[in-house]
Amino acid sequence: MINNNKPGNGDIKDSRLLLLFTGLLIFGLAGYFALHDFWVRYVFVHIGGLAIIGILGYWAGRIAKKKGYRCWMAFFFGFGFPVILGVFSVFLVHILGGRACGGSVSVIAALVVVICYLFVKRKNDGKPNKE
Repeated sequence: MINNNKPGNGDIKDSRLLLLFTGLLIFGLAGYFALHDFWVRYVFVHIGGLAIIGILGYWAGRIAKKKGYRCWMAFFFGFGFPVILGVFSVFLVHILGGRACGGSVSVIAALVVVICYLFVKRKNDGKPNKE
């Protein structure tokens, strides 16, 4: 029997990762509301936005883990890919002469990844299901 709860097995450290992103979300919201009259509020808004995308990436990783897939890969698809896509979209809009934030693109991409992992079938590895 394999113990998946051992430290160092490569799985997402559930409580630490969720705690990190929840803390960043609280920090971002607190900074935004405390400094809403200053330009630095945009830094805090982006920290909060990254935290929301991180929570969605964490959720994708948890779903993938329960279905028998690699959780770090799902976390990358739910967090890293949307962030990169958001940066690219901002770059593209600025080249075309507009002004925009890539947050909406990133959040939508992260939600699509979570929804895709919800619909992925459980990996069977040749073992009977324990349902």
